[in-house]
Amino acid sequence: MSIESSPQPPFNQALHLVRGLCALGVAAYHYLSWEHDITVESAGAFLVYVFFILSALTMMIVYARDFSKGIHFDRIADFYRRRAARILPLLLFVAIIAPSYSILLSGGELTAEILAHAYLTSSTLMGLQMPGLMSGVVAAWSLGIEAVFYLVFPILALLACHVRLRTILIATALLITAQQSAILLIRNETNPEFWFRYANPLVFSPFFAIGVVIYFRPLQVRAANFWFSIAALFLVAGFSLISPMDVYRDPVAYLFLTALAGAAVLTAYSARVPAWATKASAFLGDISYALYLTHWFAYKGSSWFASKVGVEVAQPFLFVLFAVGMAHLLFRFLEIPARDWLRGNRRPFTESAAAE
Repeated sequence: MSIESSPQPPFNQALHLVRGLCALGVAAYHYLSWEHDITVESAGAFLVYVFFILSALTMMIVYARDFSKGIHFDRIADFYRRRAARILPLLLFVAIIAPSYSILLSGGELTAEILAHAYLTSSTLMGLQMPGLMSGVVAAWSLGIEAVFYLVFPILALLACHVRLRTILIATALLITAQQSAILLIRNETNPEFWFRYANPLVFSPFFAIGVVIYFRPLQVRAANFWFSIAALFLVAGFSLISPMDVYRDPVAYLFLTALAGAAVLTAYSARVPAWATKASAFLGDISYALYLTHWFAYKGSSWFASKVGVEVAQPFLFVLFAVGMAHLLFRFLEIPARDWLRGNRRPFTESAAAE
């Protein structure tokens, strides 16, 4: 299969915006759950799964051309170094801060179990275990799934670039069948056992496959695709508000939301971001990773501040302010410096670092 079939430039502003909106949506999902005991499962689940589709698509945009020529040591070493530099510094930071904060609040002690969770989380080795059980940080389980994908990505990219699209579609269908079979086997489990068994690479592999399919078959670039993408994202996030279907266990709801998540990324991939939205899209995309990983801390901080000052009514506003502000600071003063240092400030073997 020719990788010239993708007409998109290395950096795609609409995909960047989708990443930011999903992070914002996951933060809102958790806030409603923590503060008001309102659970909108489609937002909490499938906005995260959009990240998996984005991850596969973005990695193909950046690295497919290089790995299509073969897996050489210098290229694969640079790939893993850049992936580690992208995700590990902030993940290590929150893996240390989260248990420390909990110990201070509860007056507990540092135990071997806490250290084990921190190690498995910060190293992403939880992805080779049971990420939902092993992760010691809210929302960090998905980074374990991402790490497994990164581990096998060079081989997947090489294979994808040398087979027909029909072969990739058949493989995706088989992965979806395996996914639904796995969910069927555990659907009668109750929480938290269901979640521990559910959060595994097999269940999420179809989303990465969908990202690869989108890379090879994008739509024609149109301004209207921007609005289609936003509409699909909002429908994904709000599905559980209008439907009583169990988005984890009901195959109809699951497959419908999977298709919607894919459509949101597909249309964003071939969308033009309006000029008035470019600054917001850049900002939200930049802080998306930090916002995703640290909004729990923002919730705790905004709750404490609102209670201390006596402005509980303003807590939703304070939560957004704390979450976005903290994410921006971490992006500027932790993510960027750590990433540049670990990468040695060298140019990657492609010209498309901005897409990472």
